[in-house]
Amino acid sequence: MYDNQLTIRDRLEDILESINLIQEWSKNRTTVSDFMSSSTGVMAFNACVMRFQVIFVTYGVFNTMQAQLLSVLVAVSRNPNCCALLSSRAQSVS
Repeated sequence: MYDNQLTIRDRLEDILESINLIQEWSKNRTTVSDFMSSSTGVMAFNACVMRFQVIFVTYGVFNTMQAQLLSVLVAVSRNPNCCALLSSRAQSVS
């Protein structure tokens, strides 16, 4: 599920889907006891926990991506040849 080929949009859609499912499964449940009072509630609780895991893993991926992007931007900004190359490529595209 967490393949490097997933786009940012794919990852955001995973988060949104997880939030929607958590809301659905926890509707009318306000305490842990509400979940633990039946086998269906326990399954809903476990499913919510797994969906929280999807959110946290995706958040970690975004943090990693942000750090990598920042290091690339710093390296490019310090190298005038890279800036000139990027600028010439941008002009050739437009």
